Amino acid sequence: MAVAIGCGLIGCASQDVYQARELPGHLHAPHIENAKTLELSRLAPVGYNEDMIDIDDVLEVHILVSLNPKDNPPVMQPVVNKAGTISIINVGEVRVQGLELQAAGSAIAAACIERQIYRAPQVTVLMSKKATNTVMVVGAVETEGPCKLPRGSSNLFTALVSAGMLADNAGTVVEIRNPPGANDIRPDRIAGEPGAGDITQAGGYSQNLPTVSRSSMSPMRVDLVSATKPGASGSYHLNDGAIVMVERRDPEPIYVSGLVTKPG
Repeated sequence: MAVAIGCGLIGCASQDVYQARELPGHLHAPHIENAKTLELSRLAPVGYNEDMIDIDDVLEVHILVSLNPKDNPPVMQPVVNKAGTISIINVGEVRVQGLELQAAGSAIAAACIERQIYRAPQVTVLMSKKATNTVMVVGAVETEGPCKLPRGSSNLFTALVSAGMLADNAGTVVEIRNPPGANDIRPDRIAGEPGAGDITQAGGYSQNLPTVSRSSMSPMRVDLVSATKPGASGSYHLNDGAIVMVERRDPEPIYVSGLVTKPG
Protein backbone atom coordinates (compact mmCIF):
# COMPACT_ATOMS: atom_id res chain seq x y z
CA MET A 1 0.00 0.00 0.00
CA ALA A 2 1.34 3.41 -0.86
CA VAL A 3 0.27 6.96 -0.17
CA ALA A 4 0.59 9.34 -3.08
CA ILE A 5 0.46 13.10 -2.68
CA GLY A 6 0.45 15.07 -5.92
CA CYS A 7 0.74 13.67 -9.41
CA GLY A 8 2.95 14.64 -12.33
CA LEU A 9 2.86 13.87 -16.01
CA ILE A 10 3.11 10.35 -17.36
CA GLY A 11 6.57 9.01 -16.78
CA CYS A 12 7.48 11.48 -14.04
CA ALA A 13 8.87 10.21 -10.75
CA SER A 14 7.26 11.74 -7.64
CA GLN A 15 9.10 11.73 -4.34
CA ASP A 16 5.88 12.21 -2.35
CA VAL A 17 5.14 8.50 -2.40
CA TYR A 18 5.47 6.55 0.86
CA GLN A 19 5.10 2.99 1.94
CA ALA A 20 2.84 2.71 5.00
CA ARG A 21 5.77 1.83 7.26
CA GLU A 22 7.68 4.91 6.03
CA LEU A 23 4.88 7.44 6.44
CA PRO A 24 6.19 10.63 8.15
CA GLY A 25 4.86 11.40 11.58
CA HIS A 26 3.09 14.58 10.51
CA LEU A 27 0.90 12.50 8.17
CA HIS A 28 -0.16 10.02 10.87
CA ALA A 29 -3.71 10.19 12.14
CA PRO A 30 -3.79 11.63 15.68
CA HIS A 31 -4.13 9.09 18.48
CA ILE A 32 -7.51 9.18 20.24
CA GLU A 33 -7.76 7.64 23.68
CA ASN A 34 -10.66 5.28 24.34
CA ALA A 35 -12.11 6.26 27.72
CA LYS A 36 -13.65 2.79 28.10
CA THR A 37 -10.18 1.21 28.29
CA LEU A 38 -8.87 3.45 31.10
CA GLU A 39 -8.24 1.96 34.55
CA LEU A 40 -10.79 4.12 36.35
CA SER A 41 -10.29 2.27 39.64
CA ARG A 42 -7.12 4.36 40.06
CA LEU A 43 -9.41 7.31 40.76
CA ALA A 44 -10.60 5.63 43.97
CA PRO A 45 -8.97 6.68 47.26
CA VAL A 46 -6.79 4.18 49.05
CA GLY A 47 -9.03 2.45 51.57
CA TYR A 48 -12.44 3.42 52.89
CA ASN A 49 -13.59 2.40 56.35
CA GLU A 50 -17.37 2.06 56.59
CA ASP A 51 -17.09 1.94 60.40
CA MET A 52 -15.55 5.42 60.54
CA ILE A 53 -18.00 7.87 62.12
CA ASP A 54 -18.65 11.22 60.45
CA ILE A 55 -20.91 14.23 60.87
CA ASP A 56 -24.64 13.54 60.31
CA ASP A 57 -24.24 9.77 60.78
CA VAL A 58 -27.04 8.20 62.82
CA LEU A 59 -25.72 5.79 65.46
CA GLU A 60 -27.36 3.19 67.66
CA VAL A 61 -25.99 3.12 71.20
CA HIS A 62 -26.59 0.26 73.66
CA ILE A 63 -25.40 0.74 77.26
CA LEU A 64 -25.47 -2.32 79.54
CA VAL A 65 -25.01 -1.61 83.24
CA SER A 66 -26.98 -4.45 84.84
CA LEU A 67 -28.29 -7.91 84.12
CA ASN A 68 -31.73 -6.52 84.89
CA PRO A 69 -32.97 -4.89 81.65
CA LYS A 70 -35.01 -2.40 83.67
CA ASP A 71 -31.81 -0.90 85.08
CA ASN A 72 -30.28 -0.25 81.66
CA PRO A 73 -30.81 3.04 79.82
CA PRO A 74 -32.93 2.85 76.68
CA VAL A 75 -31.36 2.23 73.29
CA MET A 76 -30.45 5.59 71.77
CA GLN A 77 -30.08 6.72 68.15
CA PRO A 78 -28.12 9.97 68.37
CA VAL A 79 -27.07 11.96 65.31
CA VAL A 80 -23.48 13.18 65.10
CA ASN A 81 -23.72 16.96 65.16
CA LYS A 82 -21.55 19.53 63.38
CA ALA A 83 -19.15 19.57 66.33
CA GLY A 84 -18.56 15.83 65.91
CA THR A 85 -20.28 14.88 69.18
CA ILE A 86 -23.38 12.93 70.20
CA SER A 87 -25.64 13.50 73.18
CA ILE A 88 -26.06 10.53 75.54
CA ILE A 89 -28.85 10.47 78.12
CA ASN A 90 -27.49 11.14 81.65
CA VAL A 91 -23.94 11.36 80.26
CA GLY A 92 -23.88 14.43 78.03
CA GLU A 93 -21.83 15.19 74.94
CA VAL A 94 -19.21 12.68 73.76
CA ARG A 95 -16.96 13.29 70.77
CA VAL A 96 -17.07 10.42 68.26
CA GLN A 97 -16.26 11.93 64.86
CA GLY A 98 -13.32 10.19 63.23
CA LEU A 99 -13.60 7.14 65.49
CA GLU A 100 -14.48 3.61 64.48
CA LEU A 101 -17.58 2.10 66.05
CA GLN A 102 -15.68 0.05 68.61
CA ALA A 103 -13.54 3.02 69.61
CA ALA A 104 -16.67 5.16 69.95
CA GLY A 105 -18.10 2.60 72.36
CA SER A 106 -14.93 2.81 74.43
CA ALA A 107 -15.09 6.62 74.41
CA ILE A 108 -18.69 6.58 75.66
CA ALA A 109 -17.85 4.04 78.37
CA ALA A 110 -14.89 6.16 79.49
CA ALA A 111 -17.12 9.25 79.67
CA CYS A 112 -19.65 7.34 81.80
CA ILE A 113 -16.94 6.36 84.28
CA GLU A 114 -15.15 9.74 84.34
CA ARG A 115 -18.42 11.57 84.95
CA GLN A 116 -19.39 9.00 87.61
CA ILE A 117 -22.60 8.02 85.86
CA TYR A 118 -21.96 4.26 85.62
CA ARG A 119 -19.16 2.24 87.20
CA ALA A 120 -18.41 -0.38 84.55
CA PRO A 121 -20.74 0.03 81.56
CA GLN A 122 -20.56 -2.16 78.49
CA VAL A 123 -21.24 0.05 75.49
CA THR A 124 -21.99 -1.15 71.96
CA VAL A 125 -22.22 1.32 69.09
CA LEU A 126 -23.77 0.37 65.75
CA MET A 127 -24.17 2.34 62.54
CA SER A 128 -27.87 2.99 61.96
CA LYS A 129 -27.57 5.23 58.90
CA LYS A 130 -24.55 6.66 57.12
CA ALA A 131 -24.68 10.28 56.02
CA THR A 132 -24.83 10.71 52.25
CA ASN A 133 -24.10 13.34 49.63
CA THR A 134 -26.42 13.86 46.66
CA VAL A 135 -24.41 14.23 43.46
CA MET A 136 -25.77 14.81 39.94
CA VAL A 137 -23.98 12.83 37.21
CA VAL A 138 -24.73 13.82 33.60
CA GLY A 139 -23.26 13.38 30.15
CA ALA A 140 -21.77 10.21 28.67
CA VAL A 141 -22.62 7.74 31.42
CA GLU A 142 -24.94 4.75 31.34
CA THR A 143 -27.49 6.24 33.77
CA GLU A 144 -27.78 10.01 34.17
CA GLY A 145 -29.33 11.50 37.26
CA PRO A 146 -28.81 12.07 40.98
CA CYS A 147 -26.74 9.61 43.00
CA LYS A 148 -26.58 9.23 46.77
CA LEU A 149 -23.02 8.50 47.87
CA PRO A 150 -21.76 7.69 51.37
CA ARG A 151 -20.15 10.89 52.59
CA GLY A 152 -16.92 9.13 53.47
CA SER A 153 -16.54 7.84 49.91
CA SER A 154 -18.15 10.66 47.96
CA ASN A 155 -15.68 10.94 45.11
CA LEU A 156 -15.48 10.85 41.33
CA PHE A 157 -14.97 7.08 41.10
CA THR A 158 -17.97 6.15 43.25
CA ALA A 159 -20.10 8.66 41.34
CA LEU A 160 -19.17 7.03 38.03
CA VAL A 161 -19.85 3.57 39.46
CA SER A 162 -23.27 4.71 40.72
CA ALA A 163 -24.04 6.05 37.24
CA GLY A 164 -23.21 2.72 35.61
CA MET A 165 -19.72 3.80 34.45
CA LEU A 166 -18.87 5.47 31.15
CA ALA A 167 -21.04 5.14 28.05
CA ASP A 168 -19.62 4.09 24.68
CA ASN A 169 -19.53 7.71 23.47
CA ALA A 170 -17.64 9.02 26.51
CA GLY A 171 -14.68 11.31 26.06
CA THR A 172 -11.72 11.59 28.40
CA VAL A 173 -12.61 14.91 30.05
CA VAL A 174 -14.83 15.22 33.12
CA GLU A 175 -16.00 18.50 34.58
CA ILE A 176 -16.68 18.70 38.32
CA ARG A 177 -18.64 21.53 39.87
CA ASN A 178 -18.53 21.59 43.66
CA PRO A 179 -20.56 24.00 45.80
CA PRO A 180 -18.80 27.13 47.11
CA GLY A 181 -16.36 26.42 49.89
CA ALA A 182 -15.49 22.98 48.53
CA ASN A 183 -11.84 23.39 49.39
CA ASP A 184 -11.23 19.72 50.09
CA ILE A 185 -10.48 18.82 46.43
CA ARG A 186 -6.77 18.25 46.79
CA PRO A 187 -5.48 16.79 43.51
CA ASP A 188 -3.50 18.84 41.01
CA ARG A 189 -5.59 20.53 38.38
CA ILE A 190 -4.77 18.44 35.35
CA ALA A 191 -6.44 20.85 32.94
CA GLY A 192 -7.19 24.54 33.30
CA GLU A 193 -10.46 25.76 34.69
CA PRO A 194 -13.14 26.29 32.07
CA GLY A 195 -15.08 29.49 31.57
CA ALA A 196 -17.99 30.53 33.62
CA GLY A 197 -20.51 28.91 31.28
CA ASP A 198 -23.07 26.62 32.86
CA ILE A 199 -23.52 22.92 32.14
CA THR A 200 -26.03 22.04 29.43
CA GLN A 201 -27.59 18.61 29.73
CA ALA A 202 -29.01 16.78 26.76
CA GLY A 203 -32.36 15.03 26.87
CA GLY A 204 -34.17 17.64 28.97
CA TYR A 205 -33.39 15.88 32.27
CA SER A 206 -34.49 17.89 35.27
CA GLN A 207 -31.60 18.57 37.66
CA ASN A 208 -33.07 18.60 41.18
CA LEU A 209 -30.03 19.49 43.23
CA PRO A 210 -29.66 20.77 46.77
CA THR A 211 -30.14 24.50 47.26
CA VAL A 212 -26.73 25.63 45.88
CA SER A 213 -26.90 27.60 42.63
CA ARG A 214 -25.03 25.89 39.78
CA SER A 215 -23.70 29.20 38.47
CA SER A 216 -21.83 29.80 41.74
CA MET A 217 -20.13 26.42 41.82
CA SER A 218 -16.38 26.08 41.50
CA PRO A 219 -15.51 24.23 38.24
CA MET A 220 -12.66 21.79 37.72
CA ARG A 221 -11.75 19.84 34.60
CA VAL A 222 -10.23 16.38 34.99
CA ASP A 223 -8.33 14.63 32.21
CA LEU A 224 -9.04 10.94 32.85
CA VAL A 225 -5.98 9.86 30.86
CA SER A 226 -3.63 11.78 33.17
CA ALA A 227 -5.66 11.09 36.31
CA THR A 228 -5.52 7.31 35.84
CA LYS A 229 -1.80 7.04 35.19
CA PRO A 230 0.22 5.11 37.81
CA GLY A 231 1.33 7.46 40.54
CA ALA A 232 -1.35 10.10 39.89
CA SER A 233 -2.72 11.50 43.15
CA GLY A 234 -6.16 12.64 44.13
CA SER A 235 -9.56 11.03 44.60
CA TYR A 236 -11.59 14.12 43.60
CA HIS A 237 -13.91 14.45 46.57
CA LEU A 238 -17.49 15.52 45.80
CA ASN A 239 -19.45 17.64 48.24
CA ASP A 240 -23.20 17.50 48.68
CA GLY A 241 -24.82 19.10 45.63
CA ALA A 242 -21.86 18.58 43.29
CA ILE A 243 -22.35 18.11 39.54
CA VAL A 244 -20.24 15.73 37.46
CA MET A 245 -20.42 16.02 33.67
CA VAL A 246 -18.71 13.47 31.44
CA GLU A 247 -17.74 14.72 27.98
CA ARG A 248 -19.66 13.26 25.05
CA ARG A 249 -17.50 12.51 22.02
CA ASP A 250 -19.00 12.45 18.53
CA PRO A 251 -17.93 9.54 16.30
CA GLU A 252 -15.04 10.41 13.98
CA PRO A 253 -16.26 10.79 10.36
CA ILE A 254 -15.02 8.38 7.70
CA TYR A 255 -14.86 9.55 4.08
CA VAL A 256 -15.24 7.00 1.30
CA SER A 257 -14.35 7.91 -2.30
CA GLY A 258 -13.68 6.13 -5.53
CA LEU A 259 -15.82 3.53 -7.25
CA VAL A 260 -18.69 3.50 -4.75
CA THR A 261 -22.37 4.34 -5.25
CA LYS A 262 -22.42 7.24 -2.77
CA PRO A 263 -18.96 8.69 -2.15
CA GLY A 264 -18.62 11.00 0.79
